[in-house]
Amino acid sequence: MAVTNIEIDESQVKLESNKSKPQDVNGDTLSIQSAGADALNTEITHGSGILGTVMNMTNTIIGSGILSIPYSTAQVGWVLALVIMFFGATLTMFGLHLLNIIADRMGGRKTSFGDACRQSYPWLVLVADLLVFFTLWAVAVIYMTIASGILPDVMRAFIGDDVSADVFYLQTWFWLLICWGCFAAPLSMLKSLWFLAYTSMAAVICVLWTAFVVFAYSVNIFDPCEGKSINCQDGDVEAVMWDFGAIMRAFPVFVLGFCVGPVLFNIYNAMDRQTTKRMDISAGCTISLVTALYVIISICGYFTYGANVGSNILDSYPISVPASIARLGTAFVVTVSYPLLFHASRDSIIHACGTVVVMCGKKEQGIALTDSSTKSGNIMFYIMAIILNIVAFAFAYFQIDINMLLSITGAIGTVNLSFTLPAAIYWKMFEEDGMSLLRILCIPFGIFGVVAMCISVWANFF
Repeated sequence: MAVTNIEIDESQVKLESNKSKPQDVNGDTLSIQSAGADALNTEITHGSGILGTVMNMTNTIIGSGILSIPYSTAQVGWVLALVIMFFGATLTMFGLHLLNIIADRMGGRKTSFGDACRQSYPWLVLVADLLVFFTLWAVAVIYMTIASGILPDVMRAFIGDDVSADVFYLQTWFWLLICWGCFAAPLSMLKSLWFLAYTSMAAVICVLWTAFVVFAYSVNIFDPCEGKSINCQDGDVEAVMWDFGAIMRAFPVFVLGFCVGPVLFNIYNAMDRQTTKRMDISAGCTISLVTALYVIISICGYFTYGANVGSNILDSYPISVPASIARLGTAFVVTVSYPLLFHASRDSIIHACGTVVVMCGKKEQGIALTDSSTKSGNIMFYIMAIILNIVAFAFAYFQIDINMLLSITGAIGTVNLSFTLPAAIYWKMFEEDGMSLLRILCIPFGIFGVVAMCISVWANFF
C-alpha cells in the first residue's frame, strides 16, 4: 500500500500519494472512504497484520463443520477424502488470489462484493450483496444455536448427571444469553475487524486443542471406549469407496470447507498494509493451516472409530474432561466466529439498501447511507446492526429450523461467492489484459463454480 503523507493547514487537509489507485469516492460506487486525517490514522494504526489476518481467515473457515469431516471421510474412504480435500484447498486458494487482486485493484478500506460487481457487472450488485447477507447471517444464527446447545452438555460433564435438568444453568436459553449477550453481539457492533484478530487467535488455539484431542484418542493416549459396554472401535476402515451418492454428499463438505470468499473483502479492509502479496501470503498460510487441521481430524477421527464414527466427532467420544474441554472450545469458536460473519453480512445489507436508494433517484442519500463516517451512515450502521442482532437472537432462542435456508445459502451463496463470482468479476475487471493466463483460467474456474453449485444442491435436496 502506498504511503500517504498528510499535511494539515488551518483551512484544509491535503493528501498526497505516491501511487494511484481507483478512489472510493466517485460516481460509480457507493463506497466512501473518509478523507479525515484522524480516520486515516485510526485505520492504518489499528489494522491487522499478516498474523491477525491469518487468524481471522482461519476462524472464519473453521466453524462447527470441522467436526463433521471424519464422518464424511467414512463415507468415501480416507484416500479419496484426502484427494477431494486437497482439490478443494487448491481451488479455494486460486479463488482467494483472484479476490485479492480484485480488492487491491479497487483499493481503500470500503471494498465489498457489491462494489466489485459495480465496477464489472452493475446488474449483479444487489444479487451479490444479498447472497453475502443471507449466507453469512444464516450461518451466524446456526453458530449461536450450536453454542447454546453444546454448553449444557459441558456443564453436565463437570457437575455430573445427578443435578435436576430444570436448573437454569442447564438450559439452552441461559447459555444463549451468555454467548450472544456477552460476546457475539458486542463484538459484532465493531466497525472494524482488527480487534477480532485477538479473539480469533484464542479460537484457533481451541481448534488446535480439539485436533490434539482427536489425535490423542486415535493413539490411545485417552481411552476412546471409556464407559462404553461394547467395542466402539470395530468399524471398518476403507481407503476408497466408490459410492456415487456418498461422494456427491461428501464433496460439498470438503470443497466448501475451505471457503472464506464471502468475507474476504472485509478482511482485506482490516489489513494494515494492503497489498496483493500480503493477502496472498495470509491466504496461503491460512489454507495450509486449515488443511493440516482437516487432515489430522479427518484421518485420526476416522481411524479411531472407523465406520462407527458419528456425524459430530465429539459425540463419539466419552464424557471426559479432555473431550468436554474440546466441546467448550467449539462453543467458543462458533461464538467468536459470529461477529466475523455478522460484520460482512451487515455491511452487505447496508450496501444493498444504499443501492436501492440510488436506484430510486436519490444518489447522494444512497451514498451517505453506506458511509458510517456520515451522520446518516452512522445511524444506519447501528440501527441495522441492532435489528440483525435481535432477529438473530430470536431465531436462535426459538430454535427455528433454518437448516433448509442454510442448505440453500450454502449450495448457492457460498459456492458462487467463492468460485463463480470471483472468476466472472476478474474476467471483466481485467479485460484490458487480453487473454492472459489468469483470465483464461477464469473460464474453467467459473464453470467449476456452476458445477459445484449443482452438486451441492443435489446433495442437499435429492
